[in-house]
Amino acid sequence: MEKYIVLLFILLMIAEIATSVITRDKRYNFKETVENIGTGMISLLFDHGFSLLSYPFLLWIYNHYKLFEWKESFSYFFFLFLFLDLIEYWFHRLSHVIPVMWTAHKVHHQSKFFNLSVGLRTSVLIPFFNIGFYCLIPLAGFHPAHLLIFIFVQGIYQLFVHTEYIKKLGLLDLILVTPSVHRVHHGTNAEYLDKNFGKMLVLWDHLFGTFAPENEKVVYGATDSENEEGIINCQVQPFKKWWTKRFSG
Repeated sequence: MEKYIVLLFILLMIAEIATSVITRDKRYNFKETVENIGTGMISLLFDHGFSLLSYPFLLWIYNHYKLFEWKESFSYFFFLFLFLDLIEYWFHRLSHVIPVMWTAHKVHHQSKFFNLSVGLRTSVLIPFFNIGFYCLIPLAGFHPAHLLIFIFVQGIYQLFVHTEYIKKLGLLDLILVTPSVHRVHHGTNAEYLDKNFGKMLVLWDHLFGTFAPENEKVVYGATDSENEEGIINCQVQPFKKWWTKRFSG
């Protein structure tokens, strides 16, 4: 299944690049696209490795400290989905607030473009921060194996919302994290700052007052980001600058 999803993503990205070239709409930059893909490959390998290492720890929490007993049923998976999505919302939101967490998440926001390749652009430091949030899942009685499956589904879903070629989707934009909803999140426009933190559902953004619809044209990037180019440099520089600012003098 995974290989077919990867193939579909590659084909869609090729189609998106071809459309951009043919229409000359400048939605892709060759140098940055290569950088995004390289960054994504490194992060993917790191994520898989970290998952293998963290699984026994999560299983230990589940076996010894879970607070609830669940039967595997529709309600079990439904509440796992909701709880994980809520945790992802707060992890994402705090990643924009807590400086050291922002050094990792900022990698994803550095791009001045918004296309499928940007979905691949993530920091290798992310697992070090979200593992603390994921511990809540087995603590609540959900098996770590099911957690990893749902994380994979969320990750795949997030890849496909990074596009400008899918416009507004009406009612769906008020329920799901659609491309329009996520474009707002990547915007540096004043009305878009710190909005739309949802992973798959915008329920939490509505509930906690962080939802904003896409109105004016989105200006992409990070408000505090210089031109941090290079597969390694874009990962290292945000953390290096935070470290220097935090501990110098």
